[in-house]
Amino acid sequence: MDLPTRFQDECFNFVLLEKQGKRPFQKAWTTKIIKYNDVELIDHLKNGGNYGVIGGANNLLIVDFDSEKLQTEVISKLPDTFKVKTGSGLLHLYFKSNAALSFKILNPELDTLADIQGEGRQVVGPGSIHPNGNEYTIVDDKEIAFIDYAELKAILMPYDKSYDLIVENKTENKTEYNNNFIDEIRTKIKIEDLLAEFGVDISQNPSNCLFHSSKGGKCLGWNKDVAHCFHCDDSWNIFTLVQQYKKLTFFEALQWLADRENMSDELKATQDKWKKDKDLKDNPFKIFSDPNAQAALFNDLQPYFYDRSGLWWLWEAKEYKWKVVDEIDMLNMIGDSTDTDIISPKNRTIILNTMKQEGRKNIPIPAEKTWIQFNDTILDVKDGSEFTATPKYFVTNPIPWNLDKTKNETPIMDKIFKEWVGEDSVKTLYEIIAYCLLPDYPIHRIFCFIGGGLNGKSKYLELLHKFIGFTNVCSTELDTLLSSRFEITRLHKKLVCQMGETNFNEMKRTSILKKLTGGDLMGFEYKNKNPFEERNYAKILIATNNLPTTSDKTVGFYRRWMIIDFPNQFTEAKDILKDIPDSEYEALAFKSANILKELLVKRKFHNEGTIEARTKRYEDKSNPLEKFFKENVVEDITGQIWKWEFEEQLNIWCKENNFRELSANVIGKKMKN
Repeated sequence: MDLPTRFQDECFNFVLLEKQGKRPFQKAWTTKIIKYNDVELIDHLKNGGNYGVIGGANNLLIVDFDSEKLQTEVISKLPDTFKVKTGSGLLHLYFKSNAALSFKILNPELDTLADIQGEGRQVVGPGSIHPNGNEYTIVDDKEIAFIDYAELKAILMPYDKSYDLIVENKTENKTEYNNNFIDEIRTKIKIEDLLAEFGVDISQNPSNCLFHSSKGGKCLGWNKDVAHCFHCDDSWNIFTLVQQYKKLTFFEALQWLADRENMSDELKATQDKWKKDKDLKDNPFKIFSDPNAQAALFNDLQPYFYDRSGLWWLWEAKEYKWKVVDEIDMLNMIGDSTDTDIISPKNRTIILNTMKQEGRKNIPIPAEKTWIQFNDTILDVKDGSEFTATPKYFVTNPIPWNLDKTKNETPIMDKIFKEWVGEDSVKTLYEIIAYCLLPDYPIHRIFCFIGGGLNGKSKYLELLHKFIGFTNVCSTELDTLLSSRFEITRLHKKLVCQMGETNFNEMKRTSILKKLTGGDLMGFEYKNKNPFEERNYAKILIATNNLPTTSDKTVGFYRRWMIIDFPNQFTEAKDILKDIPDSEYEALAFKSANILKELLVKRKFHNEGTIEARTKRYEDKSNPLEKFFKENVVEDITGQIWKWEFEEQLNIWCKENNFRELSANVIGKKMKN
């Protein structure tokens, strides 16, 4: 058997199948590249083997029909293209597209009506033999036609059971409020009439979407009650369509529809009934049997959104911020507010799909990088303007203190900081606190607090956490951060990332640290969610008594390190932070805002030193053995010292200079190196 001429092109990838079978027999066949002129393929075909054509390569899609009825209904809606008759007598239609994700069309019994084979999938190629003995034959040797991926889904998905769940507009559990204004107006208005009124060409279904432009113009499909666009992946019923197109709230959309149908009196009567009904006041969702309406109303009462990485966000009114929740939280809130069954898989799917569709419309405006939020007040440190935090803006890091502009003095903190680091470094500690307020990383620094123990560095971090807010802080280990792909996500939407003691392993994967502290795009990935890219703004703070050695000797690495010594030792007899009143934290808020404004202008920290000084400081702190050699060892080819004596003298020196004592094994390895 020879490959058809149509497939003798570098744009196709192939897979070897069993003789008179459909299954690939090679391991990792989805990543193995076999072209038309590959000797392995040629020999396999000569020996009577079957072959498969792999979808996804150059965005190749193959529509594999398993239902003659579906094939008959949709084939006239699809572009004329290269066709292959399968061994079962149905067709494979080959298309080029702008995307190549596989999907299925299922009937209510979950039988497959059609398989759309894209990335990671394959179909048996023409000339091969079906297990029933029939040959796969070319029935139309045309050029492979192009079809927009959204258009293909718009044509096929209305036949799919899962699409029915997306567009289904009734739940099995009815409430006594079903026969009200909502249901009455829904029976009067067809969604295609609204689409036409808003500019959609309804002479063809699918047609163009009214919310975006598209080259093909065939991505929007609809049935009696619901429209769905497979380009922007959004759905609408008559209420949500008016709401989004007219930029109205849900209740304003109801009024618009009532005016359109001369039903304003009926709407007012219904609203009066709702207001008088005590049960509805406690459970306003009972008004609606339509889950799309419930989703829209839910956002009016409790703002939420569903982002493009698959995360749910809920507005926390008491804390004036957006916070991440999960699907269980969303379902429980719906369940607590309605009589809706949230347990059955069917209802759960309907609710979550409609909430996702509505939630995708509600993505708030990104916060500016210069905005600092103190409780409910947002301060723009760039121009000093202030305004109240609302769900309109995507804010996630409120500082739990008021901005007290009447005070700018923090005398108790001044005294404590001076005891910890000395008078000349007090300003540095305040600058670090101020910098941690900023949801941005314009000055590329890693802050490292060095001390042998009981020296104040842990208390400084405790003070910082209390001021910044514990929900704005995360904790990790340096080794874990550099080795685990999910660990980086702990820093997402945090202001501070704290790390504890570091070990003596040499630091090699420094590129991650550079990206985290350099304002670069980082790959974040929550488990079981879509990965996404954002810029990290969590300031990295390390409290340790030693730094690891590094294989990265570049300026880009050394210039990031700002090392602050905590040289003094204190007792544990008293918790010194208990002396600081809350009023001083509020004064610190205003003080920090002023420090930050100045810091962003000069773009360097007090006493940070030159890059050369920072390089030397890092090497001195990370390699005590080398420093010990320079200060205490005389090279003499005829001299000697016992190993135990050398270890003893080295560790005495380490203790005197606030370095961790080194074990015999570590000393032995470092000496050999």
